[in-house]
Amino acid sequence: MSETGESILIAALDLSESDRVKIAGELFETVPENDPTLEAEIERWRATLPEEKPVISMRLGDSDDTDDFVPTPLTFAGRSFLDAALATSTLDRAIIAEELLASVGPPPGWVEVSDEEMHAELQRRIDECERHPSACIPWEQVRDGLLNDLNGPRP
Repeated sequence: MSETGESILIAALDLSESDRVKIAGELFETVPENDPTLEAEIERWRATLPEEKPVISMRLGDSDDTDDFVPTPLTFAGRSFLDAALATSTLDRAIIAEELLASVGPPPGWVEVSDEEMHAELQRRIDECERHPSACIPWEQVRDGLLNDLNGPRP
């Protein structure tokens, strides 16, 4: 990661969680998918970090179909950081986005779970969808909703 990218990241960590999520979403949209060279560079960068066990969080049980995420516009400060980050290299943008998302806590109603609890919950959801396919939401619809929540409606 360049010194410029690192400076932007360090300063952006002081922004609100909402701004950090929005900036990360915008940056991820500029990072190409399935680029082996970029992925190798990111892995080299990750190897320089202290090893930490990832924290897994998820909403357990049946969904109550409420959306507790309320999008807010990117603040002026957030827009300034986004503009600065967009001027960096693809590698810097990918790392900044990843680190900003990692700095955000789980959404309200989510809990930290062990690997075993996560697998059990995912199996429960798969079983439920197999029993009642009409109650399941197609991946495309879920993905589009997540992207809309992350980035807000497009003008």
